Amino acid sequence: MHRDSGSAPRWPAEWEAQAAVLLTWPRLQGDFADHARIHKGMLGMARAIGAIVPLRISAESEELRSRILSELGPLPQPVEIHVAPSNDVWVRDHGPIGVHMEQQVQLQKFGFDGWGGKYPAQADNALALEWQQRGLWEQTGPLVEQGWVLEGGAIDTDGQGTLLATCSSVLDPKRNPGLNRADIETRLRAALGVERILWLEHGGLLGDDTDGHVDTLARFVSPEHIVYQSCADPCLPNAPALQALEQELRGLRQANGQPYRLTALPHTLAAHDSEDGPLPTSYANFLLLNGHLLLPQYQDPADTIALATLQAACPELQITPVDCSALVAQYGSLHCATMNIPAPPA
Repeated sequence: MHRDSGSAPRWPAEWEAQAAVLLTWPRLQGDFADHARIHKGMLGMARAIGAIVPLRISAESEELRSRILSELGPLPQPVEIHVAPSNDVWVRDHGPIGVHMEQQVQLQKFGFDGWGGKYPAQADNALALEWQQRGLWEQTGPLVEQGWVLEGGAIDTDGQGTLLATCSSVLDPKRNPGLNRADIETRLRAALGVERILWLEHGGLLGDDTDGHVDTLARFVSPEHIVYQSCADPCLPNAPALQALEQELRGLRQANGQPYRLTALPHTLAAHDSEDGPLPTSYANFLLLNGHLLLPQYQDPADTIALATLQAACPELQITPVDCSALVAQYGSLHCATMNIPAPPA
């Protein structure tokens, strides 16, 4: 059962029905040093998604659009590719967030400033608006500009009015100067229809440019169940932050006062030890999609452990491994590089 939203928005949980997934394809001269490698990785991810739901892709040029279409091959679900400028691939953070509003999907367009001004983001911030000008959202729902900065990877929901977020990213004063915690909470409630906000004070992975997005740390897989990135080896550099996160999660309570069921995911054994420095290899950066869970893999010995852990914890889901070793080389992963568009309310 879901609350009747009436004229108030409701942000549905990711395990609810999804209508499509957005991708922003890597630019040929973008931040990825090896475009051939990331292009191949994106094709694999797109095929896994396109077996489940329609794909809507942004590509920087007609040349790249044609190349994607020819190399992607036929998929069970439709694929749309539109040419538009972009800065980077992280559509979870620059794409619109779909909510249910008055029996339709409404797309909330938040500002994106490159995670507090760390990277150029003008084209990414304009991408959803450019799609609107071309009429590409007409089949989805109205686009509403919110006028403040929020990234989709920074928040997670149980679909029943509870939001999970990290203070370090959502309350970052560089993103929204002049807005305090109470201001942000008021805006979150108005835009997403949430009633409870569970703030996490701990967590964060070395190599993460987002200031600790929750989608690399802890995720709802049901209203009662949170899956989180752990680190059992005290010698690994992420251990202190992730162990503090674990203790914090144990103290959280559901709306009914009960503790959450918690499932710990393993830490990679070797992938953090890159020649480019620590990489934020998180198994919590999965994508839930219409009864499926697409699980990032890093060509690491812990991949099989993470897969078995989630299969045991979520037997109702069909789990598909997706190689994200190319994505994480640029400090993101599967959930970061995708944005789901919810289906309209039933």
